[in-house]
Amino acid sequence: MKNTVISIIRSLLLTLLVVSPLATAQLKDDENPIILLSEDQSFHFELLVPLSEATAGGADINPILAAAKNLTAGDFDSWTEVFWELANQTKAQAEDPEIAYDAFN
Repeated sequence: MKNTVISIIRSLLLTLLVVSPLATAQLKDDENPIILLSEDQSFHFELLVPLSEATAGGADINPILAAAKNLTAGDFDSWTEVFWELANQTKAQAEDPEIAYDAFN
């Protein structure tokens, strides 16, 4: 008897899920399910390169994403300026005697 009741409840819940709006929700044609890091596709691709290096310890994700917010799409001078500034900030942090010998840096 108990197993029958549980089976009926499961069936009802599955039926409700199938007919609910959540189960039938679809993306609109104009929605883009990919989150772009830049409006410029070449900048988006080039930002993926240092982000992929983060998996091997070659970069930190947060500074790269912060730099990406300051880029002007399609403006290669802004790319150079933003990442030059990021490189100088990273170098200054690495040379800072207060954190130079920190075990976590």
